[in-house]
Amino acid sequence: MPTHSNDELIEALDEVLATTESVARTLTEADGERPTDCPGWSVKDQVAHMVGLEQIIGGAPPPTVELPELSHVHGDVGRFMELSVHVRRGLPLVAVVDELAGMRPRRVADLRALAAGGADPAVPGPFGERPLSAALPMRVFDLWAHEQDIRRAMGMEPRIDGISSAVSLGRVLAMWPWALPPAAEGIDGELVVEVTAPEPSTTTITLGAGGPTATLRGDLGDVTRVFCGRVVPGDDLLTGDPALVAALRPKLGMTP
Repeated sequence: MPTHSNDELIEALDEVLATTESVARTLTEADGERPTDCPGWSVKDQVAHMVGLEQIIGGAPPPTVELPELSHVHGDVGRFMELSVHVRRGLPLVAVVDELAGMRPRRVADLRALAAGGADPAVPGPFGERPLSAALPMRVFDLWAHEQDIRRAMGMEPRIDGISSAVSLGRVLAMWPWALPPAAEGIDGELVVEVTAPEPSTTTITLGAGGPTATLRGDLGDVTRVFCGRVVPGDDLLTGDPALVAALRPKLGMTP
């Protein structure tokens, strides 16, 4: 699994923000209201989340807005994430995209200045401070995943090329072996994750005492969509021991 320098990770973050802006510039206001795979969030809401969270992580205060009761919002983290979305719901899509375009160069410049010292400074994030080298893969993956939410809502193919896609896949393949075994407590077997494109790879995750095998096979877009909980894998993606497959299907989504 490749590792990336902070400079490469900043390039990846810049790439996904630029690509999202480019896609969003082609959309109409009606497109902006299309629902996405994230419950309660439209295409415009996805862009608003990307803008707002990057601004907060960069040092801006969270929006001061009173949230109504929303069925898709659960817990303190969900309420925090919703603030930046809800405060922009009355804006047209083009205004939110303009905000993204204005935020992007400032955010990238700030990150490059942080990385220029050659150290690995601690930086704030939604789940506390982390070294820059640990925080950036999380941010790239989150942004890239939401870009794909937008693309799916618009009937576009997932974007599986570029450095931000590679960083996102690396994040998934690092997290699954760590997070899946405790999430699948009481399940014995092995999950083989076969990524078919753009760069083939195989990762084996041992569950419990090991034993029967199931295989999740798909391209980068398929595999990350399963990890993000955007789809429960069917027989086209997840095959193998029937009992293990049935037990694993509802456990593979790792993000809210």
